[in-house]
Amino acid sequence: MPIKLRIVTAFLDLMPLWPVMVAVLGGLLSIRVSRGRWIIHSLTFLGMLMVPFAYVRIESYVDPTSIDYPGPGEGLMIFPYLFMLLLAAASYAVFCFVSVQSRSERMR
Repeated sequence: MPIKLRIVTAFLDLMPLWPVMVAVLGGLLSIRVSRGRWIIHSLTFLGMLMVPFAYVRIESYVDPTSIDYPGPGEGLMIFPYLFMLLLAAASYAVFCFVSVQSRSERMR
């Protein structure tokens, strides 16, 4: 197996952690901008929801047979993803609330 393919498959195995990575990147981006934070927050939540679709799309390029002929455990990856999605979305929502509150206190 070529090295690039091994890296991609290793990255695909980390799919349950993708919402956390998206939330961290969204948090870092929203700290850096002064205006338009609501756009970053909206795109972050949308990105967290779009992870399974991106996973299926990338998996169809890497290993098309797993999409055409799924095995008995192919759909089980969604359960850890949903758990991590709930944790990441709740944590990011708290971050959004705190950042808006601290910004409104600074504006007073």
